[in-house]
Amino acid sequence: MMYASNKMSVCLRQPRQLSMISRLYQERHPRSIVRDWSNQISPGRNGVCRESLFLSQHRVLETQQFSFLSTSSATYKDDHNHLSNRDECEVDHSSSETATSQKKDDALLKLEAETARLIGLIHGYGVQSDKELPQEIGMVNTSDVDRVLEQWCQLAEQQQWTNVDTNTKYIFHAAEQAEALLVAMEVNHKRVIQDWKVSDKKGIRSFMNSPGRLIIPKEEAYNMVVHAYANCSKGDAVAATRAQAILDRMLANCREYCTETTQHRPPPPPPEPSAITFNSVCNVYAKSGQKDAGKAAESVFTQMEEWYRECQDIRQKNKANFPYTGAAPNHRTVNCVIDAWAKSRRENAPERVMAILHVLVERCLNVAQANMDHGDNNEQMVDELVIQPNVIIFNSAIHAWAKSGRGRLAAEKAEDILDMLDKLNESGEMVQHNPDDGEADDGLKPNTRTLSLVLEAWACCAQDNGDAAKRAEKILNRMEELYNKGFNVKPNYISFTTCITAWARSKENEGYDAERAQALLDRMLQLYESSGDKDFMPSTTTFNSVITAWARSQQLDAPEHAEAVLRKAEAIVEPDTTSYNAVLDAYAKSGNSEKAKQLLEHMENSDVLKPDLISYNTVLGSFGKAKGIKDGEKLAEALLNRMEKLADHDDECTIRPDLFSYTSVMNAHAMGSDPDKAQKTHAILRKLIELCDSGSHEHLKPDVFAFTIVINACAYSLAASHTSGKGKYITPEKKAKKRDTIKIAISTMEEFRKHNEKWGKGNHFLYNAMILACSRLSSDQAERGRLLDYIFTRCCQEGLVSRAVLNSMSREAPINVKKRHLTALMIRTGDVPQNWYCNVRKKDWPIGHSFFHR
Repeated sequence: MMYASNKMSVCLRQPRQLSMISRLYQERHPRSIVRDWSNQISPGRNGVCRESLFLSQHRVLETQQFSFLSTSSATYKDDHNHLSNRDECEVDHSSSETATSQKKDDALLKLEAETARLIGLIHGYGVQSDKELPQEIGMVNTSDVDRVLEQWCQLAEQQQWTNVDTNTKYIFHAAEQAEALLVAMEVNHKRVIQDWKVSDKKGIRSFMNSPGRLIIPKEEAYNMVVHAYANCSKGDAVAATRAQAILDRMLANCREYCTETTQHRPPPPPPEPSAITFNSVCNVYAKSGQKDAGKAAESVFTQMEEWYRECQDIRQKNKANFPYTGAAPNHRTVNCVIDAWAKSRRENAPERVMAILHVLVERCLNVAQANMDHGDNNEQMVDELVIQPNVIIFNSAIHAWAKSGRGRLAAEKAEDILDMLDKLNESGEMVQHNPDDGEADDGLKPNTRTLSLVLEAWACCAQDNGDAAKRAEKILNRMEELYNKGFNVKPNYISFTTCITAWARSKENEGYDAERAQALLDRMLQLYESSGDKDFMPSTTTFNSVITAWARSQQLDAPEHAEAVLRKAEAIVEPDTTSYNAVLDAYAKSGNSEKAKQLLEHMENSDVLKPDLISYNTVLGSFGKAKGIKDGEKLAEALLNRMEKLADHDDECTIRPDLFSYTSVMNAHAMGSDPDKAQKTHAILRKLIELCDSGSHEHLKPDVFAFTIVINACAYSLAASHTSGKGKYITPEKKAKKRDTIKIAISTMEEFRKHNEKWGKGNHFLYNAMILACSRLSSDQAERGRLLDYIFTRCCQEGLVSRAVLNSMSREAPINVKKRHLTALMIRTGDVPQNWYCNVRKKDWPIGHSFFHR
């Protein structure tokens, strides 16, 4: 939505309609500051902006000296892509990158030099007469200033300038340079006003023709600087502070001018802030994301109202020559305020947004009713500053709830706003909205974005609410019905994908959830094939969501369904690595590691896509889940070795094994039938500890899960199966094997406890594994009792006694150990002291457990 080409314009676009699963990561280029002009800028309150402000599109840069800086954003994108594409020859790539960076730095320095020249010239009008100006400095005119301001505004939008010499990334360089030029013009304007006051009548004509009188700030210049700070804000309150200070200076200059009597008012007056200026500052606050952003944006709204009423009051007192009209708040202003609250991260932000919306609606209804009561008597019509809410404002309110992270409550509130919009649209009670900017306006009719936001709100809470996916599909069906009736609510592939994602996240009935996701995909395909409308064509993300739903379904034929969806995707779109990883996950969860391994090999041999770390880790994890697979631990070890070799041959390899890779191989050994599983898992753990201690592989630091795997491998090793009993004899070799294995378990536990601040906190799984290992590997009953007594005591002290731990103790511990840890009350009631399980998840609490249930 652009304004007329010869005016400064502002774009308050609605956020792009993207579902949470199809958002693309956008790289944020660094911004730079080379010189600091901030000492010339007066401080203000916090503030930030979002609107796109541009000079008139017909303006052409007058010199070629800065043509590099005035290139389109596409050129900058090409330059950045050129830097990011790595050459086969590292030396060539490095020199190319340096040359491009040097080119940008040279152009930046040229623009800085031109800015400094203009500032010097503007200040020079106050200390020298025009005849005394040196010839080499030259003259300055408004087109030069406008051109440089526009270039700094473009650079602020690019946000990718870096000082090559110091390699320091600056944030507010472009905005500060632009404001330095603005401050110079403000100082010159005050000097012009002072000169006018002291000039006699004979000197007025020469004063009016002086070149310095023309170099004064205009509204467009202020708007451009605010816009530059808006592009620099992104989570920073400094930009908001400076944008607010600019607005405060504008208002202060206007009020100071108004205090002069009519005959003493010098021409021209200081520019007043327009609606664009106020809306831009509100938007700067919104982009800052600070906690006080919503409140600060409301204060800007209040400033706008006060200035408008102040101007209207003066004009009504028959002061026809009063130069200011004031800017009335409009629906864009309200939209900016709501956006600031939505992004403020305050807990009560959605409630505040609802309050603002209710006030707007109530005021409009009251004014409309009052106007109807007075009929055609214009003198009695209610004169009130009324902002007509439109569908954009309602969409912003829904968006505030959808992004609040409040789960089901957020979805219900979003749907309530939709119902309110429907009722107002059907009743016709609201005064019809008349757009004041020539922009197309749908009034209060819900559009595609309205229902898509509600749909997304339900999809976001589908994981924790059983019927959320059903509610999301209900909204999708409503969109189709309204679209068939002629409303502008056409469902598209994003709407369908969001609903499919809701079913993929749902946990109500995982088999049914996958079937519903599949049904929606089939419906999309039918609509696309019958109409040929690309809005109904499923995207890669759509197919990936359906595959994920099948992978989570746990049905026996889920992997086959997932692979069938992948084949459909290949006929319509280009599946990506995520698509194949989802199918790999389906095979891994079903225990079919052989099919997962085959699919991985297919990816490795493909010319279109290559497996990533997730692909390899998924297959590695499948070897630990598979039952009955022959030599699963050997296959896992071989795959890990292949990953290590690939990483060793390429420093930039993206499939370098991580902690999950190693623990997956350890788990495959622990689940296998290798008689030396305890020794092999322990060897991998020692390798991880050594790599971590070396300082170069901090990301491989083992966690409690890795230690638990080793102890579990000991507990379920072949040595643990050699039990002694009546009529049984254990050979010395088997006794020695059990002895070596229990030593591994004890040393592993001691290593974890000795450096638990390094490896992290323990959990009840670790203690349960240790109880099983000691009870199965210790041949001496007295020794077993001492070990279990010590382990259980430590477990109680750390608050990690779970239901599983008590079950293991009740089965494995000698009777004297059980009695030592029980009181008469516990034996009678089965109650366990709360401090025993204070660090255990609620679902694993040992409530109502009896030690003597066996």
